[in-house]
Amino acid sequence: MSIFLTALVGSATISSLVVCITAIHDQEKQKSAYFNLLAIATSCYMIGNLLEFTSYSDEAAIAGVKVAYLGIPFIPPLWYLCVREFCGVKIKNPLIVLGMMIIPLIISILSYTWESNHLLFSDFWYDSANHLSQIRFVEGPFYIVKQSYLHLFSLLGFLTIWKNYKNGSKKIKSQIILFLISSLIPIFSTLTYFVDIDSYIIDITPI
Repeated sequence: MSIFLTALVGSATISSLVVCITAIHDQEKQKSAYFNLLAIATSCYMIGNLLEFTSYSDEAAIAGVKVAYLGIPFIPPLWYLCVREFCGVKIKNPLIVLGMMIIPLIISILSYTWESNHLLFSDFWYDSANHLSQIRFVEGPFYIVKQSYLHLFSLLGFLTIWKNYKNGSKKIKSQIILFLISSLIPIFSTLTYFVDIDSYIIDITPI
């Protein structure tokens, strides 16, 4: 089971890196800076998740989590910006875009300093079974801010999709449905978050 899950997470990470590299390489074709940044953030999340998943000590697991948090806080707002761009209602004011990134930046910084300020996490416990990392954090007072902020942009993204689906042409509606389905997969995984698989508690979002 450990080999299977490691291979599964590793394959998902490699796929994410391929998408990221392809997006950056072909940026002149698809011309979406938001998508490129989203691909980079997702790759950071995937790499960090793999490092944490395969770690052999609590220090290595925490290091993996910190790598993941270079991308995790930025994924929902960048996804929302991609949604608006896809639906033809792109946010063009750079000050608004920068303002949206302030909270994610704070979250990322707190993920590296939580041991001293205990704002994002207050404590953790670690267990490793069959070489699968099992690190769990005790939520700090800023954790609810993080969760609320990230879910807010997920909600705004789906509202934008729904509004443009109602008002769009038949061709646009078919494209929006595909976009919506691809978006529901990570959202569903995030809602399940931890799944008990043969006594292992696994974050299935990257898978």
